[in-house]
Amino acid sequence: MLANIAKQLAPNPKISNAENPKLQAQLFEQWSFCGTEDAKNISPSTPFFSAANQCGAKATYTGSREYVLHCVDAGSGFVPVGQDSVHLADSTQKPSWQFAVVAQAVDNLQTVQPTTGLTRSARSILPWNLKPVNADGQLDCNYKPIWGNVLEYKIRLNQ
Repeated sequence: MLANIAKQLAPNPKISNAENPKLQAQLFEQWSFCGTEDAKNISPSTPFFSAANQCGAKATYTGSREYVLHCVDAGSGFVPVGQDSVHLADSTQKPSWQFAVVAQAVDNLQTVQPTTGLTRSARSILPWNLKPVNADGQLDCNYKPIWGNVLEYKIRLNQ
């Protein structure tokens, strides 16, 4: 079952590079309800429900979301470069699950390119259950999470 879902999410060589992300986004939306309140309405016959249970996930548990916002300072203040989130839920599997978010740099790329070996200040904001946005709904590199962490560190611009 997991192999079927992974196969669906893998890039399809018969589809153009421009269309693959759209297809993957549609598939993600189709299965993104796992672990949410909507999961209580999932038919146990759906492939994702079966796959999640095979992995030890309790698809009917609400769980929570951890957001990640990466910001970089190129000399004029921190600006967002990448953001994403991960859904967390309880599991009975041993050993315990490890979660990671890979938030690709897609915004303000001038702060992380060219890859010349320069160092820059970076900040990762990791709020639990609340998106790191300001009152206007814009990503906020000065966001202080109620629950979560703000990490500051140096990055080197090389591949």
